[in-house]
Amino acid sequence: MSYTDPSGYFFKSLKKFVKKHWKTIVQIGITVMSAVAGLGWAIAGGALSGYVATGTLKGALVGAFSGALFYGACEIIANNGISNIFGKGLIRGMAGGISSVFSGGKFGHGFAAAGVSSMAGEK
Repeated sequence: MSYTDPSGYFFKSLKKFVKKHWKTIVQIGITVMSAVAGLGWAIAGGALSGYVATGTLKGALVGAFSGALFYGACEIIANNGISNIFGKGLIRGMAGGISSVFSGGKFGHGFAAAGVSSMAGEK
């Protein structure tokens, strides 16, 4: 019974969150799926997610660049046999920082978001 939500508060909060951030959720989903498929799909998925998030051509171009950048980071990790979680976090953090700068944010914020989430997802 400790994992139930009889008040419905959690699901109301979840619905409100999804309604408010649906563009970001779609963007993340498209980016993750396309990065696994190959460079062309990473660029296309990045462009699509950038357009969904911003509704502009500039957003689509930044998204395409980011998709290619993260695909390249994954290729560097795979082709060089990098298995250290800090090494993977550093490479993905660099990609996130560069992507953040191109989208108008700060390098440190993008670096931290991509690097920490990369390390958190490692087994």
